[in-house]
Amino acid sequence: LIDVQNRITKGQDYRDGLLKNKHTDIDKEIGMLQPDKVKTEISEFEIQKTQVEKQLSEIKVVEPSQYYHEDEHDKVKEEYNTAYKKKVEVDTNISSIEKLKSSVSGGIKCEHCGIELMNAAITQTRISELDGFIQHKGEIEGLMQDLSGKEEGFVTLKKEFDEYEKNKLIKEKLELNIESINFKIEKLNDKLTKYEQAQEKIQTNNKIDEMLIKADIRLNELEIEKDGINKMIDLFEVDDPT
Repeated sequence: LIDVQNRITKGQDYRDGLLKNKHTDIDKEIGMLQPDKVKTEISEFEIQKTQVEKQLSEIKVVEPSQYYHEDEHDKVKEEYNTAYKKKVEVDTNISSIEKLKSSVSGGIKCEHCGIELMNAAITQTRISELDGFIQHKGEIEGLMQDLSGKEEGFVTLKKEFDEYEKNKLIKEKLELNIESINFKIEKLNDKLTKYEQAQEKIQTNNKIDEMLIKADIRLNELEIEKDGINKMIDLFEVDDPT
């Protein structure tokens, strides 16, 4: 009887050990996952990623030769406009003097005596003013040419800078897109890993369940054996003359 009881105790400890080894943290949602469907999603994301990577490889982010300063560009344009206004003013003065000079060509004669008037004054003052205006016009045109070259340089630089900023922004968006796709692929792969782990746990639990059934059968047999021994002891005690 003691031997049977010991075997029953060992069997119960063995059974309790099996129960402790069963996995109770299996995610039911993960267990219901369709791995083929998930793998198809991953393949689709991989194709999408390849396409975005191709677009990214075609983007050339070229830094401009120097930084574009809009305030300096505006200053040059303002200086050019100011010079242009001065040129218009000088052209107007030149045209006015030349017109006046032409109108008094040969001097203005008195209608009564025929003496030339204003000729000396025109020669000494207006012509000298005309030469000064013409010289000033040349200086302004030189300045305008210089400012025009600078303005064209700023225009070219602005195009380079705008192109750089545009491509830089496109590149950043494509990189973020790739990062997002990688994150989605990583999540799906994580689901597959958890699914495989869950399947392993389910298989382990199934094996343990089979062992528990065998353990329960064996414990039941031992209990029957124990009952048989107890009955034999009872009979022995009844038949014992002492």
